[in-house]
Amino acid sequence: MSNHDTLLLFYLGIGFSIFLLYMAFTHDGIHGHTPLSMRIRYDRWARILAVVGVLHPGFALCGLDLARQLMRLDEPPTARAQTTLRRARWGTRASFAVGAVASVTYLAVSPQ
Repeated sequence: MSNHDTLLLFYLGIGFSIFLLYMAFTHDGIHGHTPLSMRIRYDRWARILAVVGVLHPGFALCGLDLARQLMRLDEPPTARAQTTLRRARWGTRASFAVGAVASVTYLAVSPQ
């Protein structure tokens, strides 16, 4: 395997691990009865994941999913939940933009 293939497999493996950990930690809290303290904690985590998503798109997508789940739980959606969802969308877009620039730069600079 070449270095490009190894890097791609490592990158995808990290993303898969991020999603497994995300589901392991949040499944019971989101899909069961969610007290207000847990909603506040998940709201904070969604905001953090949106920012950390610049490192790997898996973090940004987890934050976006968490923000969407919180929007679904609040009827009607609160202003805080809407703000969190906007920030998570911004984080996801920024993550994909940084990832695209990094990928193009890596392919342009690396020896074939």
